[in-house]
Formats: sequence, C-alpha cells, structure tokens
Amino acid sequence: MSAKATEAHSSEDEATFEDCEEAVDMDEDVATITKAVEGLVVCTDFSLKMMGVYFAECHSTSEELTIHQYLLGFKEVYKFMTLLGTVWGFAASDIGVKIDLLEKYHKGENQENYKTVKRMLEYESEKQMVLKHKKDDPSGSRTLLRLHRALEFVVSFLGHLDDLKDEDRIGPGAKAVYEATLMKHHIWPIQKAAKFAIGFLPTKAGLVEKVSPGAALDSSAREKVEQDFARAVESMRRVYTVSQDYYTEKELANIP
Repeated sequence: MSAKATEAHSSEDEATFEDCEEAVDMDEDVATITKAVEGLVVCTDFSLKMMGVYFAECHSTSEELTIHQYLLGFKEVYKFMTLLGTVWGFAASDIGVKIDLLEKYHKGENQENYKTVKRMLEYESEKQMVLKHKKDDPSGSRTLLRLHRALEFVVSFLGHLDDLKDEDRIGPGAKAVYEATLMKHHIWPIQKAAKFAIGFLPTKAGLVEKVSPGAALDSSAREKVEQDFARAVESMRRVYTVSQDYYTEKELANIP
C-alpha cells in the first residue's frame, strides 16, 4: 500500500495547526508523524459510492461477511484517510499494513478458511492461533480486529457529520469520537499523534470538497455526496455490528 507522499500542507492546514487544542511536544510528534507518512501517497481515485457498495456487498453476499469485499471496502477507507492530509499518514499507513496482512491469509495456501469473517474466527480459534500474540506475524482474526476497531471510529466520525453546518469544523466532533472509540486501544504516543492530526481536519464543506471536488458549489453534486455518505455509514455500521457479534461470541472483542 506504500508509495511516495505527494501532498503538501495547505495554508488552511497551517492555520488549523495554530488552533490545535492539544498541547504537543513538537519534536516527538513531528518525528512520529514524519515516520508514519514516509512513502505515503495521496489517493485521488477514492470513491465514496464504492466504499458503501463494498461494505454492503460484504454483508449481502454472505451473512458471514465476505473478507474479499471487506478488504475492498477498507481500501477505500485507506484512500479516504489519505485525502484528509499527509498528517493522517499514521492512520492510513497502519490500515494499509493490516490490509496487506489479511490479504496474505485470504490469498494463501489455506485460503478456504479465510473466505468469511465467521469462518476465519472459527478456524483460528480451533487452531488456537488468535491468542498467540506474534507481533511479526499476527493471526488474521487479530489483524481484522484492528480494522474492526478503526471501522467503529470511521462510522461514528462520518455519522456525526449530519449534525454539522457547512462552516463548522469537524475536528471537535472527531476528537470526541476518537476518545470514545479508538483511543482506548492506542498507546500514549499514538493518542497524541491522533489528536494532533484531528486538529488539521477541515470544515464540513471542506471535507465534501476533498471527497468530491466541486461538489461544495454544486447543489446536485452536493446532494449526491450526502446520500453516498449516508449509504456508506449505514452499510459500514451493519458490517461493524455483525463483526462485533462474532468477536464477542468468541470472547475475542477485548483482546489487546
């Protein structure tokens, strides 16, 4: 998923940085973020519509959630993260790594056991693979759990946009969502980097423009973006709920 970063910070980004609520240690945070975004490319082929379609198909194709469609959906999530600015590289690059790891299982010699989320969890639980914390080669179930937790954040983050006006900055809501979801799974340096990145988020209108250039000034295009957002959130929420049930049933939802 890695490639050379190409996007520079805009003047809007610089202004937002000055307004960032979190007091940060610049040396530590800049080093963390610089390392994360090294090799990251801003993806210009993101499709909000297809992100929703892939997650919808993940559930509709099989009630057990097809891993192939899940990964296609998360590739769009990855692209979406790169659109938020290179400072979000820490999140995008982590998602990219998890996608690559899952594809290794999905396309590997034992791929029959990695067709659906449910089957993967059953297989790896039977083989006692999940709780063996191998940092260099984690199980498919543990890897997908990381994406699953990120999905909770994305669903809540996008879901709160309906409550905002065009001129409202999305950072405060995103910060609250992060603190209620992903933050509890992150170590302190990552928490700091995440909150730092949230300070660079644009207004609601600015986000619409990033997702669909020109839509902010075109009422019909803007309406389509809002509809696609709603469909994507609905399909992703459904996938999250089913996945959460699977992990809870196997008593794996809270593993580190």
